[in-house]
Amino acid sequence: MSPYPLASKLLWIDVLLHSGEFNFAIQTIEEWLSESPSQNDFHLAYANLEKFRLQDMAPTHNHAVVWLARLNRIFATQGLMPLAMNDQNRPLSLENLSGDGIRSDFTQTASRSVAPLSSRPLVSIIVPAYNAESTIPTVLRSLQAQTWDALEILVVDDASTDATTDKVRDFIQSDPRIRLVTHTINQGAYAARNTGLTLATGEFITIHDSDDWSHPQKIEQQAMALLASQTAMVSVSHWVRCSSDLDFGGWKTPEGWTGWIHRNVSSLMMRRGVFEKLGFWDQVKCSGDTEYYYRVIRTFGLNAIEEILPGTPLSFGRFHVESMTQKVETNIFTIFGGVRKQYHDAFRHWHDQTVDAADLFLAQDQVNRKFQAPQAILTNSPVK
Repeated sequence: MSPYPLASKLLWIDVLLHSGEFNFAIQTIEEWLSESPSQNDFHLAYANLEKFRLQDMAPTHNHAVVWLARLNRIFATQGLMPLAMNDQNRPLSLENLSGDGIRSDFTQTASRSVAPLSSRPLVSIIVPAYNAESTIPTVLRSLQAQTWDALEILVVDDASTDATTDKVRDFIQSDPRIRLVTHTINQGAYAARNTGLTLATGEFITIHDSDDWSHPQKIEQQAMALLASQTAMVSVSHWVRCSSDLDFGGWKTPEGWTGWIHRNVSSLMMRRGVFEKLGFWDQVKCSGDTEYYYRVIRTFGLNAIEEILPGTPLSFGRFHVESMTQKVETNIFTIFGGVRKQYHDAFRHWHDQTVDAADLFLAQDQVNRKFQAPQAILTNSPVK
């Protein structure tokens, strides 16, 4: 068994690949998989190697099948639906990815064993969107394909200047579960989430970013975890970062330094009672998910959080240069010394100093803040 940590192994595979040592990279990853066959990060790294082989081949080449088979080993071990390409004649991408519920190797889904649709708890999914015309169709198709079909999909457009709303309206014509709400003035992603919270009617409430893709059973897995536990107040799943053309992993955030698959705090699905007790997200530019996650722990305890299938990426988070994790003033490295760390320290101090849980409630109108935050991550005053 190799003594080196996971992240260093993943980095070594990247080094070999970019040094032209492709065969050695394959040999190395196969050796590590023989030692740790359930280490899903290795399967993703192997999928990257297979995808590299595709670069000089037609899209229909068998290596695309091999790529999918490698990826589907991750889901097969959990009895989850395998993935497939929508169009075999198009390249691999998030836009060309779907679940394959017809395949013989998919034999179960938890939602088939629960009550009929009319009796299942409604899940409200809030999708904050801004200038997402190129990605919102992929998101909505991903949500339409969820095996948990008792859904309310609330797209909150934050005053987009592109065709985002037109794309959403196209989907609304054929799916009454989708609703569109628009801001007349851009207010930020967390303000858009909070608008969605005021309109959500589901017993369970969650978020889906406007540029990510989710496995068809993600919502089902998280909802079933809440149904199965009387003490669980929220559930979260895991994810992996990737490019639009499905290169997994990355070294531009500390998340990748311990392995590519990790907890997705943005996936938090909460009972309505959590919202009623804790209120809204803090309307900042970044890290509001993290603050809410720790606010839940401070109020309900760590055991109130159900972490779903650790090590299994139920979402693929699209990595792009315009994300808040990459911008200079809010990049993810500021968690070590900068605005993210300052914000983290500030909200933890507020949580720790609060005696009555009722004082942890945040209203939608956040003109008068309950704790200080770095000016660089504050949004403009809420628009009523």
